[in-house]
Amino acid sequence: MSIIANLNAYTYKPDPSGLFITDKSQNGTYVLLGGFARATFTLPDNYLAEAFGFGNSPRHTIQGTTPTFTILGIGVRKQFMQKRMSIGVNAIDPFDKYKSFDTKLQTAAFTQSSEFQLPFRSFGVTFSYSFGKLTFSNPAQSKKGINNDDLKQGDQGVGGGTGGGR
Repeated sequence: MSIIANLNAYTYKPDPSGLFITDKSQNGTYVLLGGFARATFTLPDNYLAEAFGFGNSPRHTIQGTTPTFTILGIGVRKQFMQKRMSIGVNAIDPFDKYKSFDTKLQTAAFTQSSEFQLPFRSFGVTFSYSFGKLTFSNPAQSKKGINNDDLKQGDQGVGGGTGGGR
């Protein structure tokens, strides 16, 4: 099993100045969150189960709030040929047919509200095949010893550009 995850958290305080100072409709300090997680589970008979998720909290601007966003993906793969080939199925947001994006912006001069949805649920088939083998080597580690050949036989290592008289 392998799990990779991160979480970002920070604060934001809308505080416009100059020409935009009258456009401020948000007041306060907001905590904004965002994160990602991915997990792979090794199952018997060369099967892999995979899942990932991503999300962020609503974003606050000087004029209002933009919507939160989340996504979930799950899948299962079967590996063949010493794990060089795999075939699988996956689903993106299998529990939500649509993603809703509702935005509300407001200032002293205007009010704007928008609501729309996008079809987001999807199902897919995956196929992968690895050609060849990728290896990395460190040339410094492959040397048997240090070969300092910068000093030649009879060279004193002195001089170097004095323009001696010939």
